Amino acid sequence: MLSCSTESIVPNIGQIVGRTQKNSDLAISTYNNLAPFIQYFEHKGWDWQTIATECELPSLTSDSTHRLVSESLMLFISKMAKLYDSNLGFNVASHVTVNDLPQCISTNIKNSHDLNTFINGLLPAVKMLSNHVSAWVEYIDGRYFICHKGYFSPSTSGQMHVEQYRTISLIRMLQSYIGDNWKPDIIWMNNNSTDKSKAFELFFPEPDIIQGNKSFGAISLPEGFFYQSALPQTEMPSWNLEKVIASYALLPQFTIRWFANLVNMSPRTIQRILDKQSTKFIDIRDKVRREHAIYLLTTQINKTIEDIAFACGYNDVANFNRAFKRWESMTAAQYRDRATH
Repeated sequence: MLSCSTESIVPNIGQIVGRTQKNSDLAISTYNNLAPFIQYFEHKGWDWQTIATECELPSLTSDSTHRLVSESLMLFISKMAKLYDSNLGFNVASHVTVNDLPQCISTNIKNSHDLNTFINGLLPAVKMLSNHVSAWVEYIDGRYFICHKGYFSPSTSGQMHVEQYRTISLIRMLQSYIGDNWKPDIIWMNNNSTDKSKAFELFFPEPDIIQGNKSFGAISLPEGFFYQSALPQTEMPSWNLEKVIASYALLPQFTIRWFANLVNMSPRTIQRILDKQSTKFIDIRDKVRREHAIYLLTTQINKTIEDIAFACGYNDVANFNRAFKRWESMTAAQYRDRATH
């Protein structure tokens, strides 16, 4: 079980769990994120070691403490799914329990006195297991949802199974507190991975529960539940506020109104705090997106412009190119050509 060293947790305020992708960052997952898959493969007697070697993963054992490159991990999962189980993400997640979380997280949430405390204890586990996945609680159409979004676009190899795994795992965690018979009545998926999944149809027999092609994943919480963020209600120091803004800047729905709701402040209060540091909300957001776009364009030469746009918070390439041209006076493709030749 993963220990809770300071290396494994990205600094945050309260229980906000986001990500700031700096030029030196890689999309990394801990072995704990892969362990349920390996245990499942072992139980089935499948030859996963050969595929792991093909995907250039290090030697893996039950007590591994590896940090793994997430793209290689996803390729590994994709190949295993093609060979053995088209519903792999769903089937592995169906066996996940709270005990599969890092010990400091599992201990914390087992001692929760209400659902609000449980959720605030659960969210950090998402960041601890993968540094490129964001998780948060959002109020949507009169309901609270646990929301999540990964770094990779829906077209990335293995992303379908990873999103299914993350969705069902979160539901399993919630069931451990709310009750085994509880199921959400609304599910958002970033892709349409459930369209041909018999496993999902059995788990969610009602046809309208799952909605695909969303900007991020979301799981409805029980009706009537009121979520209270773990953030302090007093005004945060400006540098802390900037760090939190930067952590969420790559989400597609990221606006000051959305962020204000997340941190229980008014947009005017947020901007007043930032004014003291002579900065603006949109400037912080665009700085993070610009730096991340340049990093991907110059180092991830196999990534398409569409995938880079998605990773930077844009669901539309045209909007991404308009923003990039405003930053660099050229399109993203032109910038890549100039930087790599």
